[in-house]
Order: sequence, then C-alpha cells, then structure tokens
Amino acid sequence: MFPILPGRHTSRCRPSAAGRARHGQLEQDGLVLREADPADRRKTLVRITPEGYAACARCEDALSDYFACVMARLTPEQVQQMNVLRGALMDAILAENASREAKNNEGRTEL
Repeated sequence: MFPILPGRHTSRCRPSAAGRARHGQLEQDGLVLREADPADRRKTLVRITPEGYAACARCEDALSDYFACVMARLTPEQVQQMNVLRGALMDAILAENASREAKNNEGRTEL
C-alpha cells in the first residue's frame, strides 16, 4: 500500500468538509486507513486497504460492463471513430496531467 497525502493534489486548496467526511466514510467502511505521518505528525497519511483495492476492482468491472453495453449501441463506423478519438483524448489527458504535476513540483526540493 502506498500512502496518499490528502490534499496533495490540491495543494493550493484546503480540503473541504465534504472531502474530510468522505475520507471518514471510506475509513469507516474499511476501504482506507488514516494515520499520522511519522515524519511529520501534522500530516495525515491515507492508505488504501485490501478491501479498498477490491472495491476499486469491482467498480472498474462495473464500468467496463456498462461501457461495453454503450459501445454495442454504436455502428461499426462510430466505434472506429471512438477508437481514434480515444487515443487522442488519452494523449491530451496525459499531457495535461504531466503539466499539472510539473507545476505542482515547481520549487520543491527532495530530501
């Protein structure tokens, strides 16, 4: 399990009450564990539990089944167009994510 620092992806924003409540519900459901960061007790680490990973896998399966049904409603030509656009969309998503990650890491130094 890899620790996730809540709010790291939104370092310029404070976690909302709704976000903290969601973390609490996930913890209550046994999907994540929250613990103090031993290196900095002001921080909280969130770890996905094996049950959390299993829940993610079930969600992925359900989404895959749903989109397979959606795609089955398209013509072969539309499916071909979707496949071409999917590659372009993934390239754009990866580029945007890399750009945001670089922006978030500006000025940070690794210890």
